[in-house]
Amino acid sequence: METGSVTNLDIISNLPTDVKDAILMRLSITDAVSTSVLSSKWRYSWASIPQLVFDKDCIQSYIEEEHIHNYRVKLVDRVLLLHNGAIHKFKLSKYVQSCSNIDQWILYLSRTGIKKLVLEFWPKNRYKVPTCLFSCQELSHLELRHCVLKPMTFKRLGSLRSLHLENVVCCEEIIQRLIASCPLLERLTLLELDGPTCLKIQAPNLRYLNLSGVLEDVCFENMPLLTILRVHMPRSNKDKKYLEQGRSCNLVKVLGCLESVERIDVAGYFQEFLAAGRVPERLPTTYHNLKNLHLDANFEDLNETLTVLCLLRSSSSLQTLKIQAYSTKEEATISVGNFWKEQKPSDCSLNQLQVVRMTGILGIKSELEFIRFVLANAPALVTMGVKIDPKMTSEEARTFRELMRFRRASAQAEIVCLD
Repeated sequence: METGSVTNLDIISNLPTDVKDAILMRLSITDAVSTSVLSSKWRYSWASIPQLVFDKDCIQSYIEEEHIHNYRVKLVDRVLLLHNGAIHKFKLSKYVQSCSNIDQWILYLSRTGIKKLVLEFWPKNRYKVPTCLFSCQELSHLELRHCVLKPMTFKRLGSLRSLHLENVVCCEEIIQRLIASCPLLERLTLLELDGPTCLKIQAPNLRYLNLSGVLEDVCFENMPLLTILRVHMPRSNKDKKYLEQGRSCNLVKVLGCLESVERIDVAGYFQEFLAAGRVPERLPTTYHNLKNLHLDANFEDLNETLTVLCLLRSSSSLQTLKIQAYSTKEEATISVGNFWKEQKPSDCSLNQLQVVRMTGILGIKSELEFIRFVLANAPALVTMGVKIDPKMTSEEARTFRELMRFRRASAQAEIVCLD
């Protein structure tokens, strides 16, 4: 081979377009734009990437503080002006303060076939979402954080499958209208909404639901496909209006229609909300698919104890049970203390239960009797993990050690003390 015949090939400039796009989408938008100086073939390669993300990585270190906002706004204006392809994803993550330019950007994006839109602002500078955002007919994923939803009429969002609202100012009617306008909605996350205290959710195609915040009332209807439910009601919620429900049963109203659910996570005061009213022996729907159940429970409260039993009776395929025990420091009644001794094993099938995790245990009688009940009626149990509350006294700790001598239906069941 003659050494003089070696040709210098510009391999990077001859990469396929999809490979270039994959490289550019892994860079910050400022770095992607900077590739225009590499060669004439790279000059406008960035202008066709389908994902535009503007976040803290887009800020150059040499920009002075008082000029940052204008720099950021001009960067977005320039990128959108020069962009010549479809924009499938657009994200602003604590990038600019609320301003009129954002309305223009969203109006532009609504005409480009945008599919995923993420807008995140600061708590003290919430952005008022314009009506044009909800005219994006190809939008499939929408995330809004620290925004304001004004009263408006929503068009049918026939492509939206994922909706995430966090620290959004709105009202209950707006939330219901928005959900109703999304017939194909599969994932819904509502976190710390500012305004709504009562939520009625109807979504026939919903598969994932995550709620968190101070709520007085919750109702689920027509959610036959829901597989994962997570609800957290902060313990700081002192206004317990939901306890005045009379004979109505919150447990049935909220969980009675979830025939396909596979995982339920209940935290905070939501367990107390579910226990309000007359708790039935079983739910109207048997959970044949429920494998994982996570609860916060006060075993000193009879209604909460009845709620735990009702869920266990209604979950024929349960494999993992996690309970965070807590106490209101009220004296336990005799009926609660002996409750689990009086239960018949045939009324509560734990045949598939394999893992139990109990945390926050104080060693009170009602907690120990529940552990005894589970150990005696779970023939497939592999692990019973127990975490003692660090505030437990030495006397309670000695009582707690009794569980090591409890009878076990499973020969392989191991009791583990969790750190």
